[in-house]
Amino acid sequence: MPNKKIAKALSPARRLALRALLAMQARNEKLQAALNTALSAAPADTSREDKALCTNLVYGCIRLEIRLDWILDQYFSRPESVPLAMRRVMRMAVYELLYLSHIPVYASISSYVGAVRAGYGPAMAGLANAVLRKIAGSGAGSRAWFEQRLSDERAFGKVWYSLPEWMFDHFTGCYPPESALACMEAGLKFPPVGVRANPLAAAYPQVCEELARADGLLAQANNAFAYASGQGPELGMMLARGEVSRQSYAAQAAMQAVFSSIKGSLASALKSGPIWDVCAGQGGKTCWMLEQGLPVAAASDTSLLRLKHLRLELDRLHLPRPVIFAADAAHPLPLREKPGVILIDAPCSGLGTLARRPDIKLYRHQHDLAQLARLQQTILAAQYSSLPQGGLLIYLTCTLNPAENEQ
Repeated sequence: MPNKKIAKALSPARRLALRALLAMQARNEKLQAALNTALSAAPADTSREDKALCTNLVYGCIRLEIRLDWILDQYFSRPESVPLAMRRVMRMAVYELLYLSHIPVYASISSYVGAVRAGYGPAMAGLANAVLRKIAGSGAGSRAWFEQRLSDERAFGKVWYSLPEWMFDHFTGCYPPESALACMEAGLKFPPVGVRANPLAAAYPQVCEELARADGLLAQANNAFAYASGQGPELGMMLARGEVSRQSYAAQAAMQAVFSSIKGSLASALKSGPIWDVCAGQGGKTCWMLEQGLPVAAASDTSLLRLKHLRLELDRLHLPRPVIFAADAAHPLPLREKPGVILIDAPCSGLGTLARRPDIKLYRHQHDLAQLARLQQTILAAQYSSLPQGGLLIYLTCTLNPAENEQ
């Protein structure tokens, strides 16, 4: 099989990246799950640098897939005839050549051409070598290179921002030009690494000091820290001791902003009952609230796998365990104790998280937006009916879509 031969010929970091990309296609896995599986199966002596390169390659190739394919298509005389496995490895090569300047060009070309040779023989390796050498000297990584070749604004936008046509049309149709541009630019960036210190840990002050001293610190707000991609502290022991959690810095900032702005309403609503997190997911927000000392009595989700992760996180962080159960938030539930506060982190299209979850470009479709808006309306109506008099409903999404937000 070409994939196995190609993978065997690649260096360890590139081989891990290819395995993750293959898992996304073959098993329809989400990006982070596929990457976690690949990294967890890596040999024990795999270096931190190799893991970082693997992560960069996987995220970069998915984030810029449309752009990378367009570049390749300019240099293949018959793009449609290039085998899928070869295209996948060539995509990795182009990303590395154009956007990973710390790797010597000759090393990148040699590695990927050798992999193509292992999978398809010397003739295809010669073609790969010629194409990659031309791309390396073309200046194809710059915006100006694309602007010279794509005069139509819509065609340029789709390719440069590496967006499906419907997604480009969505941003430009829903928002003023400057806002649409900001949305699309944000989706191209590597997001900061988010870390949260557990305020209930015995060593909390020392942990915060260590996190504040770490290389690559971009921002800090209370116990939330953001680091440049590929930098930050070594978290292994702190994670094992339950002193920190990995969580998107944007998600932490959103929780801090929301709960800071509703202190009075929250205190009043909690007199009517505790908090129920009805779309708990893997528990990032549930754990955040418990670490703040808030009375979370119940957490539910439709996914048993996500709830299993939540239980593991609660144990790791030594947090009190609320009642955890599988339930569909689209239906009101007869709880013994009515919640005074219901938190809905609604299932949404996620268009505000393209930097962190670029695979949304692959599996999300235009018709999903209307379906999700209807689901959110159903969830809101069902959970509003569960609130007692004086209760509080907190509604969150992580999307950029007026139909799922203001409307």
